[in-house]
Amino acid sequence: MNASQLFSGRAYSFNSEVGIEEDQAAFRFVSEVLSKSNLDINIEKLSEIEYNENFDAYKVESNGYIYSVKISFDENCEHILNEINFYKNNSDSGLIPIYLDSGKIRIGSDIIFSICSFDNGSSIEEEGNLSIFENSDSFFYTIYNFANLKAKMSFGEYLNIYLRDTELDKCSEILKQSISVNHDLEVVKEAFDLINKEVFEEFDKSLLGNDKCCHGTLCFDNIVTREGLYKLKNFNLSFVGSQFFDIAFLCVDSGFPKHMCLLLFERYCAFKGVDFIENKKEFSSCVKICSGLFFSRILFDYLIEETIFETRRPERLFAMCLKFSKSFHNLKHLNCSEIVGETLKNVITRPVITS
Repeated sequence: MNASQLFSGRAYSFNSEVGIEEDQAAFRFVSEVLSKSNLDINIEKLSEIEYNENFDAYKVESNGYIYSVKISFDENCEHILNEINFYKNNSDSGLIPIYLDSGKIRIGSDIIFSICSFDNGSSIEEEGNLSIFENSDSFFYTIYNFANLKAKMSFGEYLNIYLRDTELDKCSEILKQSISVNHDLEVVKEAFDLINKEVFEEFDKSLLGNDKCCHGTLCFDNIVTREGLYKLKNFNLSFVGSQFFDIAFLCVDSGFPKHMCLLLFERYCAFKGVDFIENKKEFSSCVKICSGLFFSRILFDYLIEETIFETRRPERLFAMCLKFSKSFHNLKHLNCSEIVGETLKNVITRPVITS
């Protein structure tokens, strides 16, 4: 289905968690995975909280406890393996959920799973997007101390993994044929190639490859707040890199205007006790890289929703359209903005406008 057909004449409301009943195959599958773990967990309530091309994530409630379970049918899934390594190396940190178990098992085929505690709390959207400005010292405390945790993946490895899926030449013929049904494949490929090339050209190891732990995908969805305190989650792309990368990623992903991004950066510099002017070049480089990552990824994710999932998850398409519109001004950070801008608008926003 073309996305414009999905949006035409419809109104939607969505829940971020999707309940799974006992008679559903997913319930039985997760139960079997848990039975092969080292934990005694009998599912009382199961919800799906995420599923993508790399792994599925579930929220499990059992005997008064809540667990986060991730499962991949790729036993060598880099996302889950990196997160397991991160948990094990930082098991004594109170900033992250508690690691409980992981392993490779066979259920029909070889799979990998991880289990950790599920931190209940409010999302940034519930508190208000500006709450991190109003409570910036507490937020910066979490970011600053998180940066001192241990990560294994290098900045270069992170970029390779993050952008690997968007290299259409290496994608399956099925995916390319599906994209070409609604779009000019060569035009889409050019957009990916130009953005990704600029990201790698901007990466300067001498400026950005320092020894700080970066979350890698610090967005509002990966921040939990309760009683004025903040914790992070989802560390599948954590890596070692720039001290300002996570702040830059959050600014781009949230769509904050330029003056608010600079204000957040300036306050973080003051919190860290470092000079704002001296570090502005590093922050600006991070913003440019994060802008490239944002637009490359949102274009790829939108195409996946439109082709592979055949618009069966309209909430994801709506969320991407909104996020793209809020962050569109960040496209100006890229030298290729004029060329790729039209492609991005044609693919992501035109189906809504023409519906």
